Amino acid sequence: MWRVHLCSALRTTLACSIVGCTTLYGPATLQRLLAYPAFSYLTTILIVSDATLGDTLRSFWHAVYATIQVMILSIPSLWLVDPACLTNSLAAVAVALSAFVVALPESTHLMSKRIAFGQIVIVYVGAVIHGAQTGIIMHLIHVASSTALGAVASVLAMFFPYPRLAYNERSHEENKLTAPHRPTNPQTTPLTTPYHRLNNPPELADPRQRNTVMIITKMQPIVVTRRSHGKGGLDPPTTVSLASN
Repeated sequence: MWRVHLCSALRTTLACSIVGCTTLYGPATLQRLLAYPAFSYLTTILIVSDATLGDTLRSFWHAVYATIQVMILSIPSLWLVDPACLTNSLAAVAVALSAFVVALPESTHLMSKRIAFGQIVIVYVGAVIHGAQTGIIMHLIHVASSTALGAVASVLAMFFPYPRLAYNERSHEENKLTAPHRPTNPQTTPLTTPYHRLNNPPELADPRQRNTVMIITKMQPIVVTRRSHGKGGLDPPTTVSLASN
């Protein structure tokens, strides 16, 4: 178990390193788009922690869905209330309403909701801090770019073949789940009691080919007789109970 957690920690460290190198040593144009690197780190930690390759790819699309959802909710509200007139009270109300709309649908994945909640806070807090200098479209692009960097860094970290491929980790987990169960003592066979045979009868063939079925219990044998008349139907079963000696 500790090896699994160690691999997860190494991949999280690698993803955060990709984010750090991109924000510090990337092109100047890219650095201007990544105005919120802290949210890139947060997105990376949310996606990579204890995740496999398939989980990371799904979380990437959850991040895309959350970004689209936040953009649709934020653009009308920021156009309705100019960022220069946005106060702390209005921002708090906008955050609460947007978070309610995001959390309401049951079909939305929890990862999408977590990322969307963080984006909503950044959108409105950034608008309050920068005020009139906030360009609505560019502000939202900055938030989306920071989220995209964290998601892409998470996927790249999962493809890095050290200490082993994330695909191999997934295969190893599936092999453990699908491995046949072996008893502790192979020489012992499971006991089959009369009660077990009564509650779990064997699969029967064509009922017309079976004239007599005998089910023996421990306390009272029961004989069920069925008589067939050629191609016609079967007589109703006749049950004879015999008292045990």
